[in-house]
Amino acid sequence: MPNKIWVYAISFNESHFVKNFLAAYKDAERIVVYDNFSTDNTRELLSEDPRVEVRTYDSGGQIRNDLFIKIKNNEWKEARGKADWVIVVDFDEIFQHVVLKDKEPVFDLDMSWPYDNGYTIIRPFGYNMSSLDAPIGAEGHPFLYCQHGDYNDAFEKMCCFRPDQVEEIHYIPGCHSGHPKGNVKILWHRDYKLLHYKSWNLEHFMERMVSYKSRLSDEDKISRAGWQYYAPLEQMRNQFINGSKRCKYLFDIERDNSCGPNNFYKHLFK
Repeated sequence: MPNKIWVYAISFNESHFVKNFLAAYKDAERIVVYDNFSTDNTRELLSEDPRVEVRTYDSGGQIRNDLFIKIKNNEWKEARGKADWVIVVDFDEIFQHVVLKDKEPVFDLDMSWPYDNGYTIIRPFGYNMSSLDAPIGAEGHPFLYCQHGDYNDAFEKMCCFRPDQVEEIHYIPGCHSGHPKGNVKILWHRDYKLLHYKSWNLEHFMERMVSYKSRLSDEDKISRAGWQYYAPLEQMRNQFINGSKRCKYLFDIERDNSCGPNNFYKHLFK
């Protein structure tokens, strides 16, 4: 019997990626999106999917990491007794179970093996995916349009876990790490990946960087939580272009053993 999966995400003006997000999470039973008063048609696109519940949160028009953390550390608790797994992500993060069949990737949310073997948290391998010209508003899984990236252990977020077993996830700002409490048994396996699609389209990316900088809260400015948004725009553009040139096809990254903090552990994975 398939596991029941609920997804929790935070959004602001994500219309360019909504259809891709929903396609990637097609196996989820329920998707709860916390929207910060999007000014595009994000909410309308989300409402077309009967699995989605859109909830509004108010940050006063600012990027507020304190509110992000509060949502991600607490709202999933309502899934206890209702879902087998929760996935807690930013809107541009795609958690997937990925296997190659006849050399073709198959993406799904199959967590039956970790569930049956008593794992309570899945730590995915993390990748920063990048495309100069991925389409805006296209339908289908994002991998159809953006298949290249690089391994980045900063994206190995503990974003998938069992709500009945984990008492607290205790994410730190950015949610790149946490201090879970409860029945903690972590699986780290190549078949589970977190694909970060922030670098989806160069021109769209540049527009978002300008928007992010203008919306930073005073608290985030003081803590330097948004330090990356203060780089000169030309520098951001060049970093995006140069980074895209260095990217490799997702499964070529694995073949050259370039992912994982220490290749000593490679025998643990398929």
